Amino acid sequence: QSSLIDVRNRVSCEKEKNDLYNLFCAVMDRLDSAVTYLNNHWDYPDTEEDFICFLTFACILNDGVAKVYERTIGQEPICDSKKTLYKDLCIEKSTLIAEKNNTTNKKVFEYIRSLAFAHPYSTDRNSFFKSIYGKQVSPWVVVSKHLIRQYPFDDPIGIRTYSSKPIDEYDICDMMFSFSTLQRYLLSKFNALKKVTQWITEDSEKTYSEWKKEKVNRSLSPTDTLKDICKILNHRHENTYGLEQIIAYLELPITDDRNANYVNMYRDYIVKLIPYMCDCVDNLDSANLFEAECQCKNINPDGLHQMAYYQLEKINSYLYEKGTIIENGSNEEWGLIQAKSFYEQFANKWVYMKEDIHNMDYTEIKLLVTVALFMECKEQGKIV
Repeated sequence: QSSLIDVRNRVSCEKEKNDLYNLFCAVMDRLDSAVTYLNNHWDYPDTEEDFICFLTFACILNDGVAKVYERTIGQEPICDSKKTLYKDLCIEKSTLIAEKNNTTNKKVFEYIRSLAFAHPYSTDRNSFFKSIYGKQVSPWVVVSKHLIRQYPFDDPIGIRTYSSKPIDEYDICDMMFSFSTLQRYLLSKFNALKKVTQWITEDSEKTYSEWKKEKVNRSLSPTDTLKDICKILNHRHENTYGLEQIIAYLELPITDDRNANYVNMYRDYIVKLIPYMCDCVDNLDSANLFEAECQCKNINPDGLHQMAYYQLEKINSYLYEKGTIIENGSNEEWGLIQAKSFYEQFANKWVYMKEDIHNMDYTEIKLLVTVALFMECKEQGKIV
């Protein structure tokens, strides 16, 4: 499990690898449950149901590892091309399949699972076995309680089959193999993830090395420095919405001079955080960069009125693009209603908004709301 966790945590966020990242996440989630089940049911199965359940989770492991290995390394795992499962495979009486007809672990496992899950439907997905036995159907899997004869391994397990091409006049036979050999194959398949981890580690370190070479130009104006940060983050395919909003707060003209003093105090607060943001970008520290963005935008004084957080949520989520006509009952109208309520219940202590708030720029509304929260925090000593 730790191998795929490492893969998921280190995968590059380049856009062309998004599908690969999603595949890793899906495989990780499936492997979490599959490996847990297999670890808890690793001993020889007691019943037919136990064996079928074991094979179900074995298939999740088998297919998941095969897919990520193919997408990263570009070939199938080495254990799939070996013939350990085949060498133990025993079909029809006590004979082993002739060496000249051998086939790989991948094909034998495919054959085993195809028959085990085919009750009582036919399976013919493997051309080699089909050429020998034709189409086959299976009434049950074979565990120890069905065994009436000896096999050339200590822990035989298998599948009862009816074949359309009888051999030695018998159309009923048991396909048997060693359970411990199947276990070793699954372990080798899981261990193939180590090579996937190595691949993704090397790939991500190469990407990170290239990103570290690109530094923020700190000689620019505060807004241009933030724009340079956005350019670098866009190259890294990271979300820049929060920074773009901060840039808008810095650039927006102040339409009412009565707001100038507090707005400028808030803008100075942002400007003081920019060098730290530059450090975060230069050091590929996305977590602390996001934290700095939150310090600029998500300001929370104590003691706000009862509906404050609801009003703030609607202001920020509904007032993003001014419509030509504000429709009655629309989210946009509701956002404006909440903005007016927030202003009347709290923000008017610090800022001035137009009586007809519908005619205000939405970015200005959000800026003044944020400034009011900022000034309240300063008064409370939460911001110095």
